Amino acid sequence: MAIPVNLKQNKSKFKIIPIALGIVFSSIAIYLLFKDINTDVFMDSISKTNKAYFIAALMCNYVTYLIHTKRWSLFFKSENIRFKDFYHCVVIGHLLNTILPSKSGEIIRPYYLSKLHNLNYVKTLTTCFSERLLDAIIIVIIVITGSYYFGQAELYALMNKGVSVLALAICLIILVITIIIKTSLLTKIVTRLKFKGMKIIQPLLEKIQEGFRLLEDRKSLLKIVLYTILYWMAGSLTMYFLLKSCPIPEQLQTFTISIFIGGAMGVSLSLPSAPANIGIYSYTLFTVFTLILNIENIELRAQEESALIAATVIIHLGSIIPDFLLGLYSYFKLSGKVFFPTR
Repeated sequence: MAIPVNLKQNKSKFKIIPIALGIVFSSIAIYLLFKDINTDVFMDSISKTNKAYFIAALMCNYVTYLIHTKRWSLFFKSENIRFKDFYHCVVIGHLLNTILPSKSGEIIRPYYLSKLHNLNYVKTLTTCFSERLLDAIIIVIIVITGSYYFGQAELYALMNKGVSVLALAICLIILVITIIIKTSLLTKIVTRLKFKGMKIIQPLLEKIQEGFRLLEDRKSLLKIVLYTILYWMAGSLTMYFLLKSCPIPEQLQTFTISIFIGGAMGVSLSLPSAPANIGIYSYTLFTVFTLILNIENIELRAQEESALIAATVIIHLGSIIPDFLLGLYSYFKLSGKVFFPTR
């Protein structure tokens, strides 16, 4: 049956709107950042990048891919799929998340895996929903903790000593929530609630549950939780190395700050933006930097602001270089097998 022309046009509009909004948001962020920048200070700060820390960040980023790969593979223990196939799909997903709008890599990653191993695409996609739920829980906890921290500067020393306690708390909370989801208790509770958004939330919960049902036992579930913690800790360590690579105040170069930046990024990068999150990424970093320095009662001059903006560019480059290099390699390696399989 032919699709009505007006329906096709409406679908096209829904695709164009996020892209247009992303370009607008990124353009505004770039303008606000660079409108009064001192180019000499900016370039001088770029030239002072600590290469040793920058390379360490790139290597640590690679470790996060391996942890992510291991976490995702736990959903498919019965399928006997090679680790490297999961890895190539994961880095392709990271690449496409970087260059395409709306986290498209999360849709394409399971597509590659399902094509490589003749898996059901929808079922494979549900595992990505399950993963992202765990990541979202981490982001919420970090944002709530960070809001409390930013509101009370005297917690600074306590939080620096309490990173391991925070990680343990996150682990326990995720474990409790995932057990609730896996046992369908959450769906039973939500189905009894009546509000307008129920028709949207219930199918999403069902997809998430389908992903968790692929796990064979609660031991596998615990491993998923632990790998989620490792994934975020490795990501925070990557950010820490990137912070250390920049010529910025020492108050901004702590592991605790790197954790809070991860939470802030999780929120801001969910907004529409131009490819590679240009503008939004740097503006979020700059906002966090200035907020922390205000808490520390450190006043910024125009030249220091230009140095901070340069740091946001350095950090952004450090976060996307592995996505491009490793992602492109895996893309060219797998695309032939996916789109032109041998019979």
